[in-house]
Amino acid sequence: MFTESQREIFIRYLFSALTDSDWLSTEEHFEKNKSNMRIGAALPIDLMISNLEEEFSRKSKDGEINHLRNAARNQALQKADMTCGFYSLSLPTGMGKTLTSMASVFTDAADAGEET
Repeated sequence: MFTESQREIFIRYLFSALTDSDWLSTEEHFEKNKSNMRIGAALPIDLMISNLEEEFSRKSKDGEINHLRNAARNQALQKADMTCGFYSLSLPTGMGKTLTSMASVFTDAADAGEET
């Protein structure tokens, strides 16, 4: 079903989610006021995409590194409609992996009609 690396990622993700869930449940029990300050409502995907696009538009388009960053982002966005699975984005430091992966995930979620 999973390759060895996919299984490792899944286990790490699951452990992280369970740990976070346990921490939040404990906080809810012992620190109600702090827990109630957390945003519980879903954030609109369209607004998140718009904010991210605004962030991209403020960044410089000049220079080779920025052309490469934009090309990587465009390729990732073209792949956003692929089936659900594990994907990697192998780029060197400074190439925009974080923002590119966010753009890809938000686009995929919007296409699927999901909310965060």
